[in-house]
Amino acid sequence: MHNERTAVSETAVSEKDGNRHTGQWFAAILLFSWFLIAAPGAGGTPGGDLEFNLSAGYRFGGLHWSIAGLWGTPNIWSELIWSKLQILQIEGEGKLNIERFTVRASLGYGLILAGDTRDSDYDSDDRTDEWSRSYLDARGGYLLHALLGLGYRCEFEAAPITLLPMIGIALHRQAMVMTEGVQVIATPFRTQDAGPIIGLDSSYTANWLNMWVGLDVVYEITDRLRAGAAVSVHPSLYYAEADWNKATDYAHPVSFVHRALGLGLCGELSVDFELSRRLLLEGRCGLDYWFGGPGVDETFYAAGGSIESQLNEVVWSSAQFFLGTVLRL
Repeated sequence: MHNERTAVSETAVSEKDGNRHTGQWFAAILLFSWFLIAAPGAGGTPGGDLEFNLSAGYRFGGLHWSIAGLWGTPNIWSELIWSKLQILQIEGEGKLNIERFTVRASLGYGLILAGDTRDSDYDSDDRTDEWSRSYLDARGGYLLHALLGLGYRCEFEAAPITLLPMIGIALHRQAMVMTEGVQVIATPFRTQDAGPIIGLDSSYTANWLNMWVGLDVVYEITDRLRAGAAVSVHPSLYYAEADWNKATDYAHPVSFVHRALGLGLCGELSVDFELSRRLLLEGRCGLDYWFGGPGVDETFYAAGGSIESQLNEVVWSSAQFFLGTVLRL
């Protein structure tokens, strides 16, 4: 259903490029602002109740979804798999401690440096009678997240442990692109001939809008060294928009949308080392797993109107590690 086929249709390429560059400008401004803040604050005066964290790292991830045919037949009609995604990411976070309460806000942006995409379509159940398959390049997409939370610190005199249960809202986005494709399984009158897909510039932007609850645990190993662990659960509303620029029978710039309920599970481990009273070095690693469905796939046609089928599932998973600094004010 959602395979790339027929001649190139007109799309707002310049608008897409502008959206892709917005996050890169955000990352550059974030990095520059950090140096403006941190440079005069590297002295040894006592830290306060405000912390800024800037970190950079690498993320490996994958995204896939599938839809059923009309009236549920076949049970898998079209399937997209993004795999081996390599993402360079930068994150900024601020924490404000007021009495025993902590307010946290964070922003992050990641640029997809490499990755593969497989687009397959089937005529029969359980991925049989495959009539279309193409392999596409995933480079140039991006990740974006914004998070806001409020927590209450629980400290214990008998042990150097701090517990911080939190609740908040967040948005996580995976903006995938597909370029430089090649058709490897072709069917006359249904797909283009086998070979390179000229003019390919399609996109799929997944959004997880969520409430979340979590727990941070910090253990003071020494006066200058601490270890932490964090887990969070994210009940989500999933919404995605796609522009299949090679499908002339689809509408543009929104060819189809996906809607579903989802859930995100996140875990992270961290180690902080105090370089001075105001400056810490931090290392973090973590795992994310997000899933949604069954839901709705609604396809819009250039001639007008739309048709709905079932979104079977959507899954995003990633592993990441970061290295950064924490500035106390």
